[in-house]
Amino acid sequence: MTFSKPENPLISILIPFKNSAPWLSECLESIQSQTLSDFEVLGIDDHSEDQSRLIFEEFAKKDARFQIFQNPGDGIIPALEFAFFHSKGKMITRMDADDTMPERRLELMSNRLKRCDLRTVVTGKVLYFSEHEVSPGYLDYQSWLNDINMHGDQYANIYRECVIASPNWLTFRENIELVGGFGG
Repeated sequence: MTFSKPENPLISILIPFKNSAPWLSECLESIQSQTLSDFEVLGIDDHSEDQSRLIFEEFAKKDARFQIFQNPGDGIIPALEFAFFHSKGKMITRMDADDTMPERRLELMSNRLKRCDLRTVVTGKVLYFSEHEVSPGYLDYQSWLNDINMHGDQYANIYRECVIASPNWLTFRENIELVGGFGG
């Protein structure tokens, strides 16, 4: 299936990446497999020294929804700020290059967000995975995060640990602007 570049995509997916060649293809394939196709993907190469940029460029050649940029700064915050500036989606999410999306993630989260008020962040459950056994500490963290997200207790736990996994949220563009972007 061929996709053209959306003029006004519903969702912008921001992906800062650096030296992520071993995982990047699987991440991007999981995005291409989404049941909702009204999105753009903005990949920001944070000065990779491996084949990451070439991998992303191959996806961009085959799918116009994928765009690649060079980080004009250094690090994840300047990369996210740059991607956000160039994004056009009404809704914003992000991914880490070593994460994957379940195939209905964008569909389910955007449908939920459409039913919420403007100052909402929709989150989902996380599932840690690895080529090796996932450590008990990560499994405990996964369970804690999922429990918080199922009960809406993020605010009550905000000073304990990161309560929203970075590749597992969706919000309206205005919310990112309201807090001053990613570096605010």
